[in-house]
Amino acid sequence: LYSQKFNLINQTNYIGSFTSQWDLGDGNVLSSDDVLGKDYTTPGMKMVKLIVTSDQGCKDSISKPLEVFAVPTTSFSVNTKTQCLVGNSFVFNNVTNENGNPNTNYQWDIFGKSPASYSGKDIPNQTLADTGWHDVVLTAVNDNNCQNSYPDKIYVAETPQVSIVGRNHCQGESLQWGHNLVLNNGTASYAWSFGNGGVSSQLNPTFTYTQAGDYTVQLTVTSSFGCVGKANDFPVTIFTKPSASFDSEYLLSRGLETDWKFTYTGSGADQLLWLFEDGQNDVGLAPIFKTFSATGDFGVTLQASTANGCRDSSSQTIFLKPELLMWIPNVFTPNVD
Repeated sequence: LYSQKFNLINQTNYIGSFTSQWDLGDGNVLSSDDVLGKDYTTPGMKMVKLIVTSDQGCKDSISKPLEVFAVPTTSFSVNTKTQCLVGNSFVFNNVTNENGNPNTNYQWDIFGKSPASYSGKDIPNQTLADTGWHDVVLTAVNDNNCQNSYPDKIYVAETPQVSIVGRNHCQGESLQWGHNLVLNNGTASYAWSFGNGGVSSQLNPTFTYTQAGDYTVQLTVTSSFGCVGKANDFPVTIFTKPSASFDSEYLLSRGLETDWKFTYTGSGADQLLWLFEDGQNDVGLAPIFKTFSATGDFGVTLQASTANGCRDSSSQTIFLKPELLMWIPNVFTPNVD
C-alpha cells in the first residue's frame, strides 16, 4: 500500500559467529542478517529492534524508530468512459484519499494523438478531438514525497459517415436502396424514412412507391456505441406509370379478310407500340386500323411507355371470323360468260 521500502542493514561487530533476530515493530519477527525491501501497510512510528546472540550465548540488542508516512490513495471517476466524438465532454472527479496529508500535489496526464497535462486537484471538463482509446493517469505526491498513481482509460467513438444510394424510378417499381458507410469500430443499426410514411430498419431495403410525386429519403445510422450519423437528404422523383388499356372493334369482312380498329383507352403514355400475332406492328397514340387474313383466336398486345422509361402492357385475344362472300348471277344471256 505504501510506496517506500526499507532496507535494514545489520552492522554488528563481533569476531565470532552470531545469530540475528529482527522485531520489525508491526508484529513481524524475522531471523536473518539483513532485512531488505521491507514495506509497511500502515503509517506511523515503528520501533524496530535487533537482537544479536553470540556463539557463546551472549546477547545484545538495539532499537531504532522508523516513521512510515502515509501514501495518497489515488483515484478518480469519470462521468461516462465511452462517449461519441460529437459533443463529448469527459468530467473527471478526483476522489483521492490524502490519508491525512492535505499538502498533496496532483498531476493529470491524458495520452493519445493530442496528449495533454494539467496540474491541480481538479481539471476542466475535457472535449477530445481524436477518436479511439485515451489513457488517463492521475499522480498524487504529498509533502513527504510519497507518491501514488491511478491509471484508467476513456474511449471516444467515431460518428458514422453515411450516404444514400438510389435513383429516380417509376411508380409501382420495387427498388432496392443502398448506402455507403464508414464505421471502423462497432456495428450499425439503420433507420430509413421514405417520405411517405414508409420506414425500414433493414440494411438495404426494397421499397415500392404506389403514388407518383417527389419524395425525400432519409437515413440515420446509430453505432453500437450510441453515436448517430445522418445521411444528407436524398430527393427522389417517382414518375407516373402509364396505363396500357385499349378497345378492339370489329369493322367488316371482305372474303377472307377482316378489318379491325384499335383505340388506346389508357392514360399517361407518350408512346405506344402495337404488336399483333401475325407479325404486324404499329406505333402512335391515334387509333390503329388493321386488316387480318387469319381466322380464329388472335392475340393483340399494347406496350405503353413514357419519356422517363416507365412502361405498362396489356393483351387481348380477339376472334377473327371472316365472311366468305360469293356472287352468283341470276340472269343468263346467250354467248355472254
